[in-house]
Amino acid sequence: MFSLLVGCGADSQVDLVYTQTEDSSHHQADPSVELTLLDRFQQPSDVFSQGEPIELVLSVTNHSDDVLVFDFDTGQQYDFYVDAWFGEVWAWSDNKLFAAGSSHLDIPPRSTVSVSEFFDSDQFNRGNYTVTGVFVSQGLTASVDFRVD
Repeated sequence: MFSLLVGCGADSQVDLVYTQTEDSSHHQADPSVELTLLDRFQQPSDVFSQGEPIELVLSVTNHSDDVLVFDFDTGQQYDFYVDAWFGEVWAWSDNKLFAAGSSHLDIPPRSTVSVSEFFDSDQFNRGNYTVTGVFVSQGLTASVDFRVD
């Protein structure tokens, strides 16, 4: 595994983590997307205490034998949104500035790239929510339901 630091916004850097996919019998040509929520102990969870930091991990796996190229119109490569029953309540990209120039991301054959961000659940009332992660280039999305107690 290796990491590559890429500027994604004017005020942050993104640590992209690449891992090699072991399953060579999997011949899916389209990439797959997975979103995982991690609790304060770095364990997957869908229930969080109010005020607990939540880590959002968005992963894209290239199942093909070819390099997967994502072209982006700006420096923004991904985003996260949290929705409640009445609409959007949080977006990672709110109040962030992104480079105006285009960028791209190459995912090697049979590899996975992951990005992660944190947010505090103290921004939310107790209740049920849905978080969606998106790689903006291809519109690849994954969503997970979670609850704040």
